[in-house]
Amino acid sequence: PVQAEDYGAAANVTAGMINEIATIVPGVDSVENRADWLISEGSDKEDDAALFERYVLAWQEKNGCTKHAYEAWARSVVGVASVKIVDQHPRGQGTVDVVITGAAGAPTQLLIDAVDAVVQAKAPINDDALVKGPELVAVDIVGELEIVSGDPPAILAEAEQRLRGLFYGGAAVKGIVPMRVGQDIPLDLLRWAVLGVTAGRVKRTTWTSPAEDVGVSDDGLTVLNSISLSYVWASEE
Repeated sequence: PVQAEDYGAAANVTAGMINEIATIVPGVDSVENRADWLISEGSDKEDDAALFERYVLAWQEKNGCTKHAYEAWARSVVGVASVKIVDQHPRGQGTVDVVITGAAGAPTQLLIDAVDAVVQAKAPINDDALVKGPELVAVDIVGELEIVSGDPPAILAEAEQRLRGLFYGGAAVKGIVPMRVGQDIPLDLLRWAVLGVTAGRVKRTTWTSPAEDVGVSDDGLTVLNSISLSYVWASEE
């Protein structure tokens, strides 16, 4: 297994970032890491905003076994990044789905089991609660940037960083919030992320993949499978 040399969420490696072998291994021609490769993800120390959210949920939990109570129980487990409660009888009358994400997006089985233990201990006996990870929707991003000014390699690197910041597991980028469970990916969101680069000016973007907005189900989560960016210089108009 691969083990990080550092602590926290920043040490989680998103899909497609491992593509070179530092030490030659006979018989191994290439390496890759896919969207579901993590066994145990790293997480950061809880910040004040997350603590405040749990504080509010703790009060809402007092109102009875509502969706807020389920969220409070799930959020009490270390490593849970976000929770979505699907409570409109997703599997039939009396069922509740507790969909969780970890610091790297898809939760590990260890995290799911930890949350399930808490939920099952507190849920009413007549509730059929299921703790699970989201249905992953893998996205390959292939795009061409039309550059007006700046250093192309620096622009491409910053654009890739900003795009990765849209997905759980990517390095935190100021002003960019990772997409949550059930959130669609409109092409305008990808365009917005790229046009925010500071290393130069990008006039427009053309996306080969995805070619259209990506729809996600209520319990779905988009994960980045791969990313490939290129550029052309903008023509004078």
